Amino acid sequence: MRIIIIILTTFKIIIAQEYNIKILGFNATDVSQNNEDSTSINFKAQNRGIFDFIWPMNNYYRTIYNAENFSVQSWEKVINQGNIKEELGGTIDINGKVEYNNGTSFKSAKDTYNILSLIALVQHHNKDFFDTKWFDFEHYGSIGEARFLWSDSVNVFNVNDSILCDHYRMDINISDTTKKVKSSDYFMHNIVREDIVREIWVSRYAPRKIVKAQIKILGLSITAHLMSNK
Repeated sequence: MRIIIIILTTFKIIIAQEYNIKILGFNATDVSQNNEDSTSINFKAQNRGIFDFIWPMNNYYRTIYNAENFSVQSWEKVINQGNIKEELGGTIDINGKVEYNNGTSFKSAKDTYNILSLIALVQHHNKDFFDTKWFDFEHYGSIGEARFLWSDSVNVFNVNDSILCDHYRMDINISDTTKKVKSSDYFMHNIVREDIVREIWVSRYAPRKIVKAQIKILGLSITAHLMSNK
């Protein structure tokens, strides 16, 4: 059941939104996501029902980013999954110096992005702004590049309506793991795996929202849906 956590990274919303992940028809995970202001993204994710019994999980993630270009300024997470309890965070300055609160520090690119800041970006701009563009990427000490590739524009059914969405694949290429920060967070550990296909469907017209998100891993497709289009 740990793999279901990976899908949670694909959520970002302009206002408070609720998402639900179902596995084999059962409610698996609820995701509550909010914007505190125009420069931050945060979400909470909690397993439900039998999934919570098998693998209890209640996690919180937050990233603060530059309002102009969405590069990362700081981040934090509070992890409660299984018998694991963990807190970790860090900052990056204007020159690209990364500092984690566990004492790890290293140099990255001047404008560096993480998964959450990129998801914020994809909902604030249309595809002409970022499609195919590689962004410098840092993921808990692993350094590389990430991009969104536009696939098509399709209507996605949501609640009682269909929404015209731009469909993207998200590529992540990690080139350096020598500075990797040790963490027991299954989400952060798995989301950058090379064998994962990451896809999102973003409503085409403002306010842009992620209406659907999906990963494919080890032959299994796991999909999250926006619970309301209001």
